[in-house]
Amino acid sequence: IVIGELSQERLLTIMKAIGYTDEASVLVLDRRGKRLASSHPQPLPVNDFGGYPAFHAIAQGKSPPPYVDVLDQRLLVGGEVSSKLGWVIMAAMPAGMANYNYRLTVLLVALGYGASLLISLALAPLWAARLSRPFRVLAYKANRIARGAPADGDEDVGRVAEFRQLAADL
Repeated sequence: IVIGELSQERLLTIMKAIGYTDEASVLVLDRRGKRLASSHPQPLPVNDFGGYPAFHAIAQGKSPPPYVDVLDQRLLVGGEVSSKLGWVIMAAMPAGMANYNYRLTVLLVALGYGASLLISLALAPLWAARLSRPFRVLAYKANRIARGAPADGDEDVGRVAEFRQLAADL
């Protein structure tokens, strides 16, 4: 919050101390929307923000529109008015896929989904083999009985324990 009048040089020094990123810019605008200072190191193509609805909303203490289109770029905008000077301090950053954090989130979600799909495909045969084991044992024993081999003495053929185990596993 600006609590007193500052020279433009001092304000620029403070703005440079904030630092610059490709994503976000902090602007200080006068009452008419003219740019006084910016955290952006290069000259901005727009110096008069007085015609933008977001500036008027912030200057009147209202919520700005969710998105603002400036020079064919969609931006998220927020700001505050200095009560002493009437200056508007605005912050703007790209919206959607132009925003690094948004792109990173989409990429991580897509990679996570893809990785989980690959892991599932890799583990599916192992899980299927584990689930079908009781059926294979039952088929093996049924084939032995069909060929005339004696059944195991300790197992009751009418009562299929493998099916119970399969039901418990499922």
